[in-house]
Amino acid sequence: MSPWIIRDNGRRRDAKILIAELVYKKLEDAAEDIEAFSGHAKRNTINADDIKLLFRKNKKIVDLLKTIEESEEKEKPATKRKRTEPEPSAS
Repeated sequence: MSPWIIRDNGRRRDAKILIAELVYKKLEDAAEDIEAFSGHAKRNTINADDIKLLFRKNKKIVDLLKTIEESEEKEKPATKRKRTEPEPSAS
């Protein structure tokens, strides 16, 4: 039997197909979790905090996400406040 063939309930299945199905199901679960996290925070938009929460048990990924987030913050141009001129007094 080829190493790429796996028996599944008596049927022979290609391992690549089984792996693809597994990955697809995991991504579906992750998407549902991320939506639930943003909904719990009463937001309609998913942000980096939701992704970090999804990977909270994997310190290496959380650290990588924090590094990316920090580097993006440094690259953002600083926003300047528009200075308002005082109105001339009517004397």
